[in-house]
Amino acid sequence: MSQHYRAEIAQMMFVFGDTAEPSDETVALVEDLTRAQISELIIQAVAQAHKRGPKVPLTAEDLIFLIRNDAKKVNRLKQYLSWKDVRKNVKDKGAAPTDGGQEEGEDLLDNEPSKLKPRKMTVQFSWELINSFANILEDAANNAEEDDEEVEAIDDHEARAAYEEQILRLKVADEVTQEMTKEEYVYYSECRQASFTYKKAKKFRDWSGLSTHYKLKPNGDVFDILGFLACECVARLTEVALKVKVQWDVRDKYVRLHGGSGEEQLGLFGRNAVEQAALSPRHIQEAFRRLQHTTFPMNNFQGGLVRSNLTIF
Repeated sequence: MSQHYRAEIAQMMFVFGDTAEPSDETVALVEDLTRAQISELIIQAVAQAHKRGPKVPLTAEDLIFLIRNDAKKVNRLKQYLSWKDVRKNVKDKGAAPTDGGQEEGEDLLDNEPSKLKPRKMTVQFSWELINSFANILEDAANNAEEDDEEVEAIDDHEARAAYEEQILRLKVADEVTQEMTKEEYVYYSECRQASFTYKKAKKFRDWSGLSTHYKLKPNGDVFDILGFLACECVARLTEVALKVKVQWDVRDKYVRLHGGSGEEQLGLFGRNAVEQAALSPRHIQEAFRRLQHTTFPMNNFQGGLVRSNLTIF
């Protein structure tokens, strides 16, 4: 396929812990697995939308419903959509023209809280139990200040869960960048800006199969969610593959030391001056196998193989 994201995926893998120059075979494999995941997600989401009608548009809920059992990912996605709405509102307010002789920064001196504090959108899903009682609690939601405090208290747990997951990735980033030079850190910062969808709408539609499986024009949230989940797929494959590599390296080292290979023993303060090796395709394949929750294939008691569904991670 002519359209590909190998440069962006190589940058993402570097950010998530791989070397600065992953092997071409590994990057190509990660791209194929990521495309398969996103295509399967689109197919299932479109089928979910068609249950409401043949011409019903695809919504963000159709996508998020498919990953509803992954609480950590859903919480991160909620935070992503909430802050996306905040940035959009702030940008719209900042772009508004000023009146007559009003100074540009005059509205910032206003005492109205609504102008000083952008309101964060609350993301809710129809399958969540609390939303079933939305009509009953509608009157209570009209109290402005009390409602803001209650909403913040309800969302605090989800925000904390997303924050803790983000802290783990920031810890990995801190360990990776501790011994970087200025030039290396500048390149690392550029790699963190890699994206599947930013200014690449047509390319992503063709690459993911969205233009094939969904003929209508998707709204902005659907597009952003697909790009977010594609990046998450690369992250999960890389993180699990790194764990696989560490486990296999420890196993191989144990075999060398105790298998009579005659390798030199290290002293108490000895260190191997071996640089980190890049992930290989076999690490990615094992990571993908672990992320697929499959059952025993011969489960129909007739001797035939049953095709297991692709697990979306």
